[in-house]
Amino acid sequence: MKLKAICIAAAVIPIFLMASCQDETSYMPQISQMKDSIFKAYPTTVASITIKVEDKTRLNVVLGGAELYKQPADKRQQMGNDLGLMAIRIFGKDSYLKIGKLMVTADERNSSEAPADAITSDINIDSLKNIPGN
Repeated sequence: MKLKAICIAAAVIPIFLMASCQDETSYMPQISQMKDSIFKAYPTTVASITIKVEDKTRLNVVLGGAELYKQPADKRQQMGNDLGLMAIRIFGKDSYLKIGKLMVTADERNSSEAPADAITSDINIDSLKNIPGN
């Protein structure tokens, strides 16, 4: 009986692992498009971009740029709102994305998903979806 349970677990676990990997890679076209759009929208302030979608509902955007890091909190929050609207346009209004986080680092070569010096702003994607015209 124990051997049967082990065999079933050995067969099922890879399926779950493959499904979780598939979620990450299925967003690659949108992530790539969003990176391109961010570089076009902020060509002089953004030097590096890391984007990750977690659990299909959370969008994490890490932007590296010394000038961006120095901006006041209200400007970073406005940027978070702009990125939320961009995400709605790129991922679709019917996507599962609900919330997000904009993290800004002074490191222009950043590739970390959680830089130590990050200044964080929320991206309220769900509430932005409800604004007429979005």
